[in-house]
Order: sequence, then C-alpha cells, then structure tokens
Amino acid sequence: MLSSSWHHEGTSPLDEAQLRKRCCGVERLVERVLQQFRQTLVEELPTFRASAAPVDPADLAKRAHRLKGAALNVSAHRFAGLLAQLEQAALENDRAAVEPLLALVQHEGEQLVQYLDRNWPTQSEAAPAKPTGQGSS
Repeated sequence: MLSSSWHHEGTSPLDEAQLRKRCCGVERLVERVLQQFRQTLVEELPTFRASAAPVDPADLAKRAHRLKGAALNVSAHRFAGLLAQLEQAALENDRAAVEPLLALVQHEGEQLVQYLDRNWPTQSEAAPAKPTGQGSS
C-alpha cells in the first residue's frame, strides 16, 4: 500500500471514472493526459517550496491557479482543492496560511507523482519499444 495520505483506505487521488469519461473512454488519451500532468508536476513542484525566497503573492496565486487547472483536468480534486486554498491565501497575502499550504502542496504533489509512477507508468516503462520499420532487410 502506498504511503500517500490518499491511500489510507485504498482510494485514488484521482477520480479515474470521471477522467475516463472526460477522455471519452479512450485509454491512450487517459495515459497521455496523465503523462503530461506528471511532467507538469515534476516541473512546477519545485517552485512551490516553502523554504524558497520571499514569495510574490501575485505570482504564487498565478502559479497555483495554473496547476489547479491541470489538477482538475485529470480529476485530482483533493490536490486541486489544496491549490485553490493556496491561490486564495496568496491573493489575500495571508502569509500565515501560505507557508503551511506550500508545504502541503509540495508533499501532496510529490505523493501524486509517486502514485502516477506506480499506477500509470509511461509507455516506455510499461512495454518494450516496438520497432518503427516493417521487416526491412
């Protein structure tokens, strides 16, 4: 069982049924959307470090909003909710709320990446590469 806070009762951090519906049941599309989301997380999470230099509230709100949209696209509602709280705290310049929320977003985002790695491996990890040519000699 995963150590993620989402997994204490075997639940997923994603609403997979909703995600599949959003992707019209096309599994390859689900996989591609999740791979893109994972890449976004890997690129964006370091910018949400609580110990980072002084935070520009407007910039933080913008980044939280953007990542919240990505989370909603893959039906990661809990993570999107944390980002919505962070966005609101940044807009209100509530420094007392921002720091713990940054830590929470960082932690939950890392857990989400681990979940995706374990449950939605990339095509290159899931299957051996297929030859691109057809029986050329």
